[in-house]
Amino acid sequence: MLRKSADPESRLVWRVVDGEALIVDLASGRFFSLDRVGTEVWTGLKNGLDLAQIVDAIATTYGVDEQTVRRDVNDLLEELSREGLVD
Repeated sequence: MLRKSADPESRLVWRVVDGEALIVDLASGRFFSLDRVGTEVWTGLKNGLDLAQIVDAIATTYGVDEQTVRRDVNDLLEELSREGLVD
């Protein structure tokens, strides 16, 4: 089952396969994949979690300090934004 992002006019469809998000930009035809942690960030965003909630969940799950997780999540969000996948 493909899932569209929360925006009904979105050009993105995505699916999690074997723990990794596969994202297709229907407008450009470009395909993106996220690793397991990137997928946790992506699904957290799509489920309405804020940055602090996502960081806390990942830090707790993987036993990593929140400062490191926050930096890594911010880096990912910047990359996703550059690709036009998030606002």
